[in-house]
Amino acid sequence: MKPRTNLILDVIIAIVFVVALVSGLPLWAGLLTGGGLPTGDSFAWLHGLTGAAMSALVFTHILFHRKWIVCQARQNCRCARRLL
Repeated sequence: MKPRTNLILDVIIAIVFVVALVSGLPLWAGLLTGGGLPTGDSFAWLHGLTGAAMSALVFTHILFHRKWIVCQARQNCRCARRLL
């Protein structure tokens, strides 16, 4: 994977994470129960959408780095076998 592509994917994941966090905090705190504020439906919809997008983006990120993950897992398993 090219470093530029990886950077773009990481930045998009970070932006989607921030949107999910910002939309989730009012829901978690129970601040959207009325009183002139918008209902929690729009925030819940946005939070669900960004959560699904983040899941897909992280899955893509893991797919892009699968060779590195496998290599690290194999190295760690060899080290663990030597300790036993």
